[in-house]
Amino acid sequence: MIYLLLCILCSVLLFLAFRSYKTFKINTLQAVVVNYYICVVTGWITFGKTSQLSLISFQNPWLKYTLMLGAAFMLIFFLTALTTQLVSVTVGSLASKTSLVIPVIFSLYVFKTQQKAFDWINYAGIVLALVAIVLSTIKKEKTSSEKSQVSSSNGRNFLLALSVFLLSGLSDTSLNYLNYAHIRPETNAMFLIILFGVAALTGTLFVIFRVLTGKDKLLVRNLVGGIYLGIPNFFSLYFLLKALSAFNNDGAFIFPILNIGIILFSSILAVILFKERLSRMNQVGILVAILAMFCIAYQEIMKYIQG
Repeated sequence: MIYLLLCILCSVLLFLAFRSYKTFKINTLQAVVVNYYICVVTGWITFGKTSQLSLISFQNPWLKYTLMLGAAFMLIFFLTALTTQLVSVTVGSLASKTSLVIPVIFSLYVFKTQQKAFDWINYAGIVLALVAIVLSTIKKEKTSSEKSQVSSSNGRNFLLALSVFLLSGLSDTSLNYLNYAHIRPETNAMFLIILFGVAALTGTLFVIFRVLTGKDKLLVRNLVGGIYLGIPNFFSLYFLLKALSAFNNDGAFIFPILNIGIILFSSILAVILFKERLSRMNQVGILVAILAMFCIAYQEIMKYIQG
């Protein structure tokens, strides 16, 4: 459980980092690309060993999947940003977060890695988790222009949201599968270093294109933003792999708890640190999230209470 809590903590720190970008006018794309390079450096300094270079071989089955997944990381970010800009923040957020249903389904019916037999209370918890995510992330549109954007180009908007939903879900499912079938404890660090390295190189192409076309400028503050994003980002994924291993790669348990845990603590910190106001619907969403966590993990909670 400690790895899951640490993963939630690091993910909440990511939220705080992203939240600060608006305040300091940091270019998110540039900061994210820098963050991937910082992830590589963090992983190498913390866990990297010269002997692990021997792991970089196409004979290792996980390497080719890692290369594809690393490129997908940047693509998912780009599509999520595009959905947020062209459709709405709410749609982009919901498409990303509700995608947890995909790794849950794969974990239950394909990998069959759940540690316990799921009963109706556990399944109800998964449904409640989706409801909680929807309720807690819905925000009011601020301008009439945003509303017109949502109603226009419906086909394009639907395809963007669907792409974010599918790619985010398949990305989490791929992590679950790789950790279950191929990655071993001794290869965790090298897996992440290569993963973030490929994402960094892919993202660099986006940045170069935008700079050369005059859409963006390289600024020092974007570099700084990427530095303080990169360290918690590396460890959020590292602790996710550890949590999956600790729970026998039970994605049906890990991903719902992880997502609603992040939303719960992020919402609390947003109110305390940034004085954000939660709507009545958001408040209901947080209460539903707490109920969902209990339903999904009630067997573990009862065992702990009973000693």
